[in-house]
Amino acid sequence: MMAKKLKIAGAPISRGVCEAPNWGHQMGPARVLKEMAELGLGATEFGPLGFLPIEAADRARVLAEHGMEAIGGFFPIVLHQADHDPLPEILKELESYKATGAYKLVLAAYTGVEGYDEKRPELDEAGWSVMFTNLNRIREACDAAGVDAGPSGGYSGSQGLTGYDGSLG
Repeated sequence: MMAKKLKIAGAPISRGVCEAPNWGHQMGPARVLKEMAELGLGATEFGPLGFLPIEAADRARVLAEHGMEAIGGFFPIVLHQADHDPLPEILKELESYKATGAYKLVLAAYTGVEGYDEKRPELDEAGWSVMFTNLNRIREACDAAGVDAGPSGGYSGSQGLTGYDGSLG
């Protein structure tokens, strides 16, 4: 019987790279990806927006330079505000998914409130309706791109919007 090659992935957060304000020293992608590769990790998620280049071709190039495959990433985005359309941001991010072969978008319902200690908005019926409409629109865009999308259970997802029960409607 032939042994299967084990693939192990990591994330920049495992090296302290985080989108949270005042998190501490943030190492750059060259060091983080080099150290991940030295540990034998062959794949990574993208890290916080701006950790890797925003432009799809540049993001793919940086990952390839370090021998890393892309899995996808955690993507905090405002979903509940009627005056904010999240779809252009999602479509821009999906360009990098196509360029890198990434396949998993983890959505985090970002409240627009910075930090862990601030009170989160409590959604009314209209806010929930806007959020679920946007989630459905995002799911359709991801389906069209061949990307699996789902909600995050992290701080800005299930805990970020008071009352969110983790379902998609």
